[in-house]
Amino acid sequence: MLEWLGRLALSLLPLVCVCAHSRAAGPDVWPIYRPPQPRLHSHAQWAMPVMLVGAGFLLVKGVHLSGANFHWRDTYSHRRESWMSVDDVIQWGPIVTAVGMRVAGVRGYSASGTDFAETATVAALSMGIVVNAVKLMRISLRPDRRGWNSFMSGHTALAFMGAELLRMEYGAQYPWVAAAGYGLAISTGAMRVYHRRHWIGDVVAGAGVGLAAAWFGRLLQPHVDDMLCALRARRRRAAESAGHVALSVAPMLEQRAVGMALSLQF
Repeated sequence: MLEWLGRLALSLLPLVCVCAHSRAAGPDVWPIYRPPQPRLHSHAQWAMPVMLVGAGFLLVKGVHLSGANFHWRDTYSHRRESWMSVDDVIQWGPIVTAVGMRVAGVRGYSASGTDFAETATVAALSMGIVVNAVKLMRISLRPDRRGWNSFMSGHTALAFMGAELLRMEYGAQYPWVAAAGYGLAISTGAMRVYHRRHWIGDVVAGAGVGLAAAWFGRLLQPHVDDMLCALRARRRRAAESAGHVALSVAPMLEQRAVGMALSLQF
């Protein structure tokens, strides 16, 4: 139990440091920060996650195009028989840090906490759909022979998605926070190989999917926001014309507050 608590504290260290600095400096310490919009329409930028996924697939054990998987397993891996390992904890570090900084009132790229919540929600949904759809294809057996859902690494995809969201939101203003997030993401992938839960190809492909999911969330966020606003306006007009009660729900992520916003029209 004490070991697990120690690992949890390590993964949340960047968040604790940021929150402590925020409290010590006062509520108005964070300047408004709006960096340029990432160039997500550039084909060259999207080539990086595509190449990572492609390289990961070529390294898959079932394809037998490279001996790198077996080299990493035999040289660097070690199976630990425990319910909780460090990679199960630190995979959440980057995304928890990003959400925690928003709740703590640290201003980032997004105009509001709701905008960031929409970006993160779209990213998480797209990442989860892709990873689990590929796992259901049963492409390769895990190195520890505990299942045919080795390709691709969901832990690594989640960690890199959180690290990229953290970098896009706060990287230019707080580069050390972004570096810490990517440090946790890389450590997550390394630990998945070390614990014989994944081949190196699974980890490489998971990193590519995580990056692409974060960019996809940022790219779709304005459209999601417009869709939610239009939906709320349509319900409000329908309620006014019918004279009935209308209830609308939207995610909320603001300074020191996280939850759902309810709007009741009657």
